[in-house]
Amino acid sequence: MTYRGILTEEAKAELDHEIAYSKERWGARQATVYKRELLERVRKIVHSPMLYPLNPDLGDGLRFVRHKGNYIIYALDEEKKLVLIVGFPSIYKQL
Repeated sequence: MTYRGILTEEAKAELDHEIAYSKERWGARQATVYKRELLERVRKIVHSPMLYPLNPDLGDGLRFVRHKGNYIIYALDEEKKLVLIVGFPSIYKQL
């Protein structure tokens, strides 16, 4: 099955914030690498969205995976064949 992925505006803002922090902390090159890695993980999720189990503690229909210093939180709409990326919170924040 082919799904398409969409980042919410909140997820885009969170990703921008995390990459800016990475740039400030570890430099532009590492920030670029980290962003590429996060987006590659998003592509893998879109390709195989059932890879990670539902997590009812986060809310109805939400799944997540940890990628280094961030979580990727997403929802799946099987009817529309859509993967909605809802956030990239830091692992240091309470989910």
